[in-house]
Amino acid sequence: TEFAHIEAIVREVALARADVTLSLFHDNKKRLLLSSSLVETNANNSRLPLPRLEQALGTSLTANAIPISIDLSSLLQADAQSLETSAAISGWLWASYQSQLQMTLPKLLYVNGRLIKEALINNQLRQLAASAQLDGIGYALYFDLPTQWLNVNVHPTKQRIKISPLNNIMAHLGHAI
Repeated sequence: TEFAHIEAIVREVALARADVTLSLFHDNKKRLLLSSSLVETNANNSRLPLPRLEQALGTSLTANAIPISIDLSSLLQADAQSLETSAAISGWLWASYQSQLQMTLPKLLYVNGRLIKEALINNQLRQLAASAQLDGIGYALYFDLPTQWLNVNVHPTKQRIKISPLNNIMAHLGHAI
């Protein structure tokens, strides 16, 4: 049981860095090998190549993947410090029309390369899926945000964070979805 928890964490964390090869052994047996892959430079501009996501999760996701690429630069203030910073969301969405498939779809959120478990974002994504008359939604989303927007000291595990313009960010994401 403990190893299953470790393996799940390694898989989730491995998705933050697709450029790193990771292998996981248990009782001298290789349980996981994630080869490095170049970060995509396509129109989606996702940090995570879809083949790496499929490799890490052990499931086929390419057929139903919806690329997401959202520029949030309009939310940046026009001061000198913000000009050097970018703000964007990239990644993948999967629409679920059958509730039994919902369990297999990933629900991954990364902010500046850190895996987070943010209930507010998850709930809003679930509400967006419901308003689109979907049974559910899967996602692997990468938020690249200025550090001044973030408070990572909300929870000791650093998996929960506070994002100051979260409502504006979610409005952009909701519009794109």
